[in-house]
Amino acid sequence: MATPIGNLADLTERARLALGAADEILAEDTRRAAQLLSALGLPGDRVHRFDENTPVSKISFWAEELARGKNLALVSDAGTPGVSDPGAALCAQARSLGARIIPIPGVSAVTALVSISGVRQNSFCFKGFFPREIKEQKLELAKASVSEICRVFVWFESPQRILKSLKLISENYPSLEVVAAKELTKIYENVFYGSSVDVYQQVEAEIEKEGPLGEWSFLVSFAKRELEAEGQVSDATVEGEINYTNILEKIWPRVLVCLKKSGVTLPDAVSVVSQEFGISKKLVYAEALHVFEKKPRPGG
Repeated sequence: MATPIGNLADLTERARLALGAADEILAEDTRRAAQLLSALGLPGDRVHRFDENTPVSKISFWAEELARGKNLALVSDAGTPGVSDPGAALCAQARSLGARIIPIPGVSAVTALVSISGVRQNSFCFKGFFPREIKEQKLELAKASVSEICRVFVWFESPQRILKSLKLISENYPSLEVVAAKELTKIYENVFYGSSVDVYQQVEAEIEKEGPLGEWSFLVSFAKRELEAEGQVSDATVEGEINYTNILEKIWPRVLVCLKKSGVTLPDAVSVVSQEFGISKKLVYAEALHVFEKKPRPGG
């Protein structure tokens, strides 16, 4: 069930009733769960640790308890369990045993951020936490920039890394529309809008003033007009064509260009494109030599 991400008033009445009726409560952070139960005037002696380090044997135990008819409530540290949080493995096992799983919805940092972004898109992709390593960050952004499925992406980020992550985006994609949010629903909530460069500067000023505190999420829009401003993709890449084989033939060489601009090495670029598009490494490598090292194409 979903729990507040900062403001206790966001807890639904249904969630409060479910917590009161549960035989046992499985929590990512038992201390946070105990604080929540105490605020609701509920006993905290039913709380058990359940996080990403929970052994398979314990997951199986709780799944079997559910199948036997025990009423269990699963809560994450904050927000909705199973969304970038522990819970998926338990749900899968419990369902395989015939147990009934009931979602109790509520607040989510992801939808809260998208709802105030002002970005007019019919879909978005949530990617969890932004990669830690610069190499992985560049790969993630490069793949997002040429995605045929989604143009808007949302990531979580830690307060220690948010400024470096936004700086990398601003340096590689300066005209992209970005929305960054600090402490959503909490007393020190703050949201920053603008180009990637603008948002980086705003967040830099915020951290200089308030320090690197708080939980962060950010949204990046790879809209058509912004990509064209970067000179990275054509109309055919963004809008697509009826002949999907023709689409792939036109896109994957451009992906190599994007990867090069993002600072990805030639071997890594070849590996990504070959894997993502199902094209032989030999063919991709020949094109990559042309893109990265200006060597003539075979037969050219």
